[in-house]
Amino acid sequence: MLPKTYRLRLENETGQTLPSGDAVVTSNRWRYASGTPSFDSERTEYSLTSDLSDGSSDAGATRDNSSGAADGGLWVGGWFVFEVDAPASVSGYYAWYLEVSTDGGSTWDDALSGVPLMRIDVSSSGLVRRSRRLPV
Repeated sequence: MLPKTYRLRLENETGQTLPSGDAVVTSNRWRYASGTPSFDSERTEYSLTSDLSDGSSDAGATRDNSSGAADGGLWVGGWFVFEVDAPASVSGYYAWYLEVSTDGGSTWDDALSGVPLMRIDVSSSGLVRRSRRLPV
């Protein structure tokens, strides 16, 4: 099951700054409602809102998975699509991590110590898209 409180973190190890808006993660979550699989509409899980320099990371917005209880149950999992538009002269990787908070968002995993979700190796500019099923 997806954690009650979670967020995604993006790491940039490419030698170049990643411009704002050039990284996004979308999802299509699912759960059981009255014993039948039910799917959420696509939503943005992470969006890079400021430039991300090489050697640094950015934490996305806090996601509360407890809010689904009133309308059919908590989200169990989903398909997550990781997308990055790499700038020119890159060489290295982008990595996303799942960070969990057990106290509703006050305390988080240390940066880059969450659950590794996706690593995208890059050696040229352009859009790269990868998907995976969660939970891990």
